[in-house]
Amino acid sequence: EVYDSRTAGTENLSDVEDYWTNVSGLDGRSNATEPWRYVPESEGGPLFGDGLLDGYHQPFGLTGYQMLYDIQYPNLTDVFDAYTEDLEFLRSVDWISKRTRIVELSFAAYNGNYDLWVMSRFVLEMSVNGAISPSYTLDALRIRADDATENAREDMNSWRQDTTRLVLALLVLFYHVTREVLYEWNKTRRVWYYLLNVMGLVDLGTVGLYIAIHVLRWWHVKSIGVSYDFGTVYQDRNVFDVADLLFLEAMLLALCIVRLLSFARLNRNVFLIWKSVTRSFGQLLMLIWIACPMFVGMLLMAHALWSSSRPQFRTLAGSAMGLLMALMGDVDVLLRDGSVVVDPWSVLIVVLYMGIFFVLLMCSWTAVLALAYQTTRVEGGYDLDDYKWKEYDYVTWLLPAALARLYVKYVRKSIRPPIDDDEE
Repeated sequence: EVYDSRTAGTENLSDVEDYWTNVSGLDGRSNATEPWRYVPESEGGPLFGDGLLDGYHQPFGLTGYQMLYDIQYPNLTDVFDAYTEDLEFLRSVDWISKRTRIVELSFAAYNGNYDLWVMSRFVLEMSVNGAISPSYTLDALRIRADDATENAREDMNSWRQDTTRLVLALLVLFYHVTREVLYEWNKTRRVWYYLLNVMGLVDLGTVGLYIAIHVLRWWHVKSIGVSYDFGTVYQDRNVFDVADLLFLEAMLLALCIVRLLSFARLNRNVFLIWKSVTRSFGQLLMLIWIACPMFVGMLLMAHALWSSSRPQFRTLAGSAMGLLMALMGDVDVLLRDGSVVVDPWSVLIVVLYMGIFFVLLMCSWTAVLALAYQTTRVEGGYDLDDYKWKEYDYVTWLLPAALARLYVKYVRKSIRPPIDDDEE
């Protein structure tokens, strides 16, 4: 059962109200909060803000009862004594009871020597079966002292750079992609052959990411926020986070690197390796129909067996990452335990998992790769002079069509290869 604002107790706590009314504003106690009153999600309050509080078992709406203390009070000893006294009273009236599902303690500290803020949050989540799941978050950040005008100027400069890149992306879309489509149409009469190929998807993905980054950066410029070293925290909760923009930039860089490396296929050795790898992966995809259900089964077994004893396998995503790390050679992820003796179920899973996936995937793909390489070498021919590029090939493929025709017709007429009878 999921607990949210619909199942929460929202009554006023009269005992807490009588107590807090007499001590509110004294010894660092803030009068901005009312610990006896339930704060709905629509109000938020000085502690809650916007969004959701991620618990171990489920996310929680930012609702409930709250208390606030001034930790910059002149006499911190009085604040500590008041805090201790308040906790003793709240314990006596069951402010935290069996109905409580989550308790959060949060505060911020500042280090003037390093000009750093440390945001600290400690959470205790009480599950239905009585188990308590503790967690904490510590974030160090540095607030820039720039004024809003300087921040807006930097954002605008970034947006101008993205606009320039957008022009290049549109050039790729309307010139490069169009030429590739026309080439495939003239050669095979299949327009979708290029668009559904790896290089076509890379080109379209590059253009799509350029456009997405441009739009999201423009959305940032419209928003008002505070800039930190790790990015900008905007007041608009619907604005895309800077970390997500950096993730898109990394994806864009990866696609550009793949496209640049593809041009190295002009070299015969690079072409043989590229063609062999892509061909072997194409044949290996047939094994995915067998490997995916087996991997899901192993994932569920590992999660059910180790979720209570190993932090790596507490979630399905963490379990999947642990199995992938084991496939890469880190078998200790599967065998590591708090005790010296490893249980037999762990050994059985390791043997089955490594045996099936290592032999089925790794060894099979190695054999398929070797066969694909030999097949590609035979198809490519052994006499390198027959396949070496000549001046006409470089002119035809590297220059635009109009310039290539002018070069061959007026500058270097002799480089045109003879026309075969079959082509006539």
